[in-house]
Amino acid sequence: MEQAATIIMAILVLAPVVIIALGWIAPLVLAVVGHRRRWASARNWRILAIVWGCVSLALAIGMGGLIYAASRISRGYGSALGEARLFDPAAHPGKTSILRAACPGEVDLVFHDDSGKSYRCSSSNGTLVVPAGSLAISECRFTAPDVGGKPWTASIRFWNETNVAAAAGAVQELELGPPFLLAANMDWAPVSSKISLSPACADRAGNIYTIKCNRDGLPPMFRVLNAANQVVWSGNFEFG
Repeated sequence: MEQAATIIMAILVLAPVVIIALGWIAPLVLAVVGHRRRWASARNWRILAIVWGCVSLALAIGMGGLIYAASRISRGYGSALGEARLFDPAAHPGKTSILRAACPGEVDLVFHDDSGKSYRCSSSNGTLVVPAGSLAISECRFTAPDVGGKPWTASIRFWNETNVAAAAGAVQELELGPPFLLAANMDWAPVSSKISLSPACADRAGNIYTIKCNRDGLPPMFRVLNAANQVVWSGNFEFG
């Protein structure tokens, strides 16, 4: 039933689009036939076909522009860790600063410096050497093992870049990243009486991160206990 409903909905949505996009063919055919048979209405059909065709062309250009813009935006949501240039402190002509994250494992940052250049800075022990000045951080990723040795990654891509002032020659704490506050958000749908859970991993500034286990690729698990400490519901956070 759900599949049939989806097909019907798709037909209802696409039918007007097809009519608008290709409907000019009908008056064009009538205009051609009327011209050959010398109909009095042939000129009206020709005008209608021209106007309809121009509208269809404008709609096609507009939809193409929207699709292009959407693809650019969705590409912007992707990770820039593999595209940004790796920052090399030895080759940097200016002064540098040190940022220390409260993470015992790997730390990756993507940022823009004062000149507007995009860089990626990585560390295996939480200590990052960055150019001194104002850094606009657009993405960060933290990876560390749990008590069982499995590596977990917490990552975030900022919609609005987070500014960090890195003083020249100074060593300062990176306010982003761990320690994290882990919680589960619960939503209840009154109509269907369904309860949904979603994980929330927030840093000290309240930024929400996406977390995952790198070794097995499995999403985080959850268990819901009642007042008697009995498990009444368990599963995985399938969508993050």
